[in-house]
Parts: sequence; C-alpha cells; structure tokens
Amino acid sequence: MDAWRKAVLLLSLAAVPLTLGALATLDPPRGIISDDRPMSASLLAFLRER
Repeated sequence: MDAWRKAVLLLSLAAVPLTLGALATLDPPRGIISDDRPMSASLLAFLRER
C-alpha cells in the first residue's frame, strides 16, 4: 500500500471516535407539556409558581 493511501486511511479512521463522541452529546428531544392555564407576563406570578 502506498504511503499516501495509508495516510488518508489513518486520517479517515481518526474521525470515527470524534463522530461517536458527537453522537453522545446530542440533545435528546424533550416532551412538550400542555398547560391550559393562561400565561401571565408578571414576574411576581412566575416567582410565586416556583
């Protein structure tokens, strides 16, 4: 095998751990919670709920 082919192969294989690491950091989808209560723009109402 030529030296340049080995170099390209090693560079392409170096991306595999990076790709696996990127898959582990994906943000999972979150469920949307439906709420029938009217939204209030008041900061005090928000703090009372928490």
